[in-house]
Amino acid sequence: YSMAQPGNDYWVGSGTWICVKPWTEWVLLCMYNPEDGEPDTSEASVIERARATIGDDSIDIRIKAVSKWQINHVIADTYQKGRVFLAGDAAHRHPPANGLGTNTSVQDAFNLAWKLAFVLRGHASPHLLDSYTQERQPVGQQVVDRAMTSVRDMLPISEALGFRPGQSTEEGWDTVHELFSDTDAGRRRRTELDAAVQLQNYQFNAHGVELGQRYRSAAVVDDGTPFPDPVGDPELYYQPTTHPGARLPHAWLEHHT
Repeated sequence: YSMAQPGNDYWVGSGTWICVKPWTEWVLLCMYNPEDGEPDTSEASVIERARATIGDDSIDIRIKAVSKWQINHVIADTYQKGRVFLAGDAAHRHPPANGLGTNTSVQDAFNLAWKLAFVLRGHASPHLLDSYTQERQPVGQQVVDRAMTSVRDMLPISEALGFRPGQSTEEGWDTVHELFSDTDAGRRRRTELDAAVQLQNYQFNAHGVELGQRYRSAAVVDDGTPFPDPVGDPELYYQPTTHPGARLPHAWLEHHT
């Protein structure tokens, strides 16, 4: 749940609530402008921020922990150097947008684990390990880049709503009222807001990024045909294919007797 409220102070936006345990435990994510100095992360300040985003001062809130982190846009050029292999956060770091951090890390480990097992047991040449970087680094690059783009794609929503850091509550409500007014400015801003909301498909519905990963490496035996041309935006839409190097299409079936 993402909150955008008129009259935010040093926080950029108001906050995003991520459910940890329904419906009693949450992560409240807030962003701030470092040019305004360090935010007040005291327990009292965080509780005040939480109640402001909820809109109910009577909510009983217990803070378990408070921490600060920074957005990274980092990808290793290679996942292997000699006997050293990188996986997970050591290989790629990015914001949580698109929600692919854990999946990507698990896939790194799976890709590397079976190859290491084959080499150590003598079932494959050590050259098989070269395919780890060839296959996983491009996937990590795509995930990192997509996550950063998705973060940037959230800014047009605040811009269309007319919110900006440091704006008073009165100024914020004035721009909201204009947004819903029957005026040229109101109609233009509603069009801009609709376009900004549609951008969020690339964060929440980017099945092409989630499922359309394609490996090209010395370990993949090609069938002599090219990958099929994408139908629609390849980041947004997943295109099933049995071409070597692609995820094997499948579906879950339920049998009822």
